[in-house]
Amino acid sequence: TVVGLMAGLSVMLGLTLALQAAHHWRDTLAARQPALQPALQAMCSVLRCEIQAPMQLDDLQVDSVQLAVNETAMTLTGRKDPTDSNKAGTSLYHWAAAALIHRAGGLAQGADECVRDPKVIALRGRVSATVDPVIGADAVRGEIRLKDGRVFSGKVDHARGSVNRPMTD
Repeated sequence: TVVGLMAGLSVMLGLTLALQAAHHWRDTLAARQPALQPALQAMCSVLRCEIQAPMQLDDLQVDSVQLAVNETAMTLTGRKDPTDSNKAGTSLYHWAAAALIHRAGGLAQGADECVRDPKVIALRGRVSATVDPVIGADAVRGEIRLKDGRVFSGKVDHARGSVNRPMTD
């Protein structure tokens, strides 16, 4: 009957919409709901897509950030809880948190508004740093651990603005 056909079409359209939503938000769903990853991976194997880390920090749900720095860097920038832009200028904890949240490290991230941003303050509390006697004075090694267990790591051999990597105009 017509009613049965319409009901069947409605169910199919609803399932299609759910599949499109899952495809569109697959990265966020995988980060926020790790239990969905097998189903999302199965979907992507059929649709030929990939599940990647979301690009917005809110979606990543950072558990911790671990930095390894030179002893001099720790002495000069080891300020954990800066309260204003002057103190934040010499806080590796602030710059790590602000750069992750804003995906930038410019003047705006050093401003009082950013220093007092609740998201930056919360993430700053999950940043830890240790001294590595082998690491260069202008280098850093970092590891970001997400609540779903994924870990991202990287290193910078020469910081921008250092003798080996000068700033440009």
